[in-house]
Amino acid sequence: MMIMRLVQEEAFSEEIEALSKPVDSGVKTKSRIKRMSSIIRLDPFLDKNNVLRVGGRIGKTEMEDDLKHPIILPRKSHVTELLISHSHDKTHHQGRNMTTNEIRRSGFWIISCSSAVYSFVSNCVTCRKRRSEPQVQKMSELPFDRLQPEPPFTYSGVDFFGPFIVKEGRKEMKRWGVIFTCMASRAVHLETANSLDTSSFINALRRFMSVRGTVRQLRSDREQKFIGAKRELREAVEEMDDDHLKHYLSD
Repeated sequence: MMIMRLVQEEAFSEEIEALSKPVDSGVKTKSRIKRMSSIIRLDPFLDKNNVLRVGGRIGKTEMEDDLKHPIILPRKSHVTELLISHSHDKTHHQGRNMTTNEIRRSGFWIISCSSAVYSFVSNCVTCRKRRSEPQVQKMSELPFDRLQPEPPFTYSGVDFFGPFIVKEGRKEMKRWGVIFTCMASRAVHLETANSLDTSSFINALRRFMSVRGTVRQLRSDREQKFIGAKRELREAVEEMDDDHLKHYLSD
């Protein structure tokens, strides 16, 4: 109470002085306080501890005294800011209305409470993180193979999907799908693979190239079957008879 009284004496010294003077019982509170006072509409009075409280006509209700006659606090005060912060944390950062209700429930009446709470919540780092809109990541430059005016599937990507259960006679066997996609036009070509080994992928690649033509660049992830196929294709190219191939192509 001592802290609240000191805050009130600093902010409402004229009102407290006016209410402390002995007057006739018939004199109303509003006539003792200046009309320009920020608390004149609250019908304020001093309790037995000389703390300024909100008046009103609900004194006979069965509520607690702090709820019937809350303590008046100024808007701009460090104590007021601490009270708002405590109430905001107590409501788990639920926003302006919940924080205001918690302050009132605690037995305090802040001048321009809604504005003060709104200002505090707007600057709350936790609330700004929770309520901020997700940022849109800036996309990088498109790769070279996405921008070339080449025939479809000149630059392609490949991946496996599945497995799917198929029947061969009475047996159920697993089969996988192989998807080839053009990096420029996004066209799609589908093949099947009997397994996930390197030979199955090479067979699917041969079937794909026999239909779509030669692929200049093929993108994939780092799965073992793709790495093995790359190694085998490189070894096959190295074993070619270049002279015989050149003679054949020149004819």
